[in-house]
Amino acid sequence: MKRAIALLSLLLAAACASNDGFVQKEVSSCGPGSSIGIDAGWDQQSSPVQRGQNQMTLLVQVSNNSDADITVKTVRADPMPMERDAMYEIQGGAQKVDKTIAEGEDFTFEIPMTTMRRLQERTTGVRSSGVDVAVTVVLDSEEQVRCRFHLPLAF
Repeated sequence: MKRAIALLSLLLAAACASNDGFVQKEVSSCGPGSSIGIDAGWDQQSSPVQRGQNQMTLLVQVSNNSDADITVKTVRADPMPMERDAMYEIQGGAQKVDKTIAEGEDFTFEIPMTTMRRLQERTTGVRSSGVDVAVTVVLDSEEQVRCRFHLPLAF
């Protein structure tokens, strides 16, 4: 009986320590001193509002502060949860690329996004001065770098 318990304990310990088949992706945050820098802002030339929708372009500048070239596979922008009564809603956008950025260089990606006016009474609804957006850059090494930005709404 002691052997069975010892064997069972050993198997449970091995099962807890083993990889269960899921890929562990490392997500780094950007900030001062990071090897990958990310800046984001709206392109000033967006299309006019039509039927409550507005096409906007998010400019994402990726800076390679590391000591080797990097290859960016994907750049994705996801809106963070907005207030439930906000007058506008923003849909996320992404761009698949295979862009190599040399050591010490940067490159600006254009991410198309859509804003929509929510259908509600004009007297209700919260006017927001901006929106929170999470920008994720995926490298060819499967490393992900994520930054959060509060971007002003210019409409």
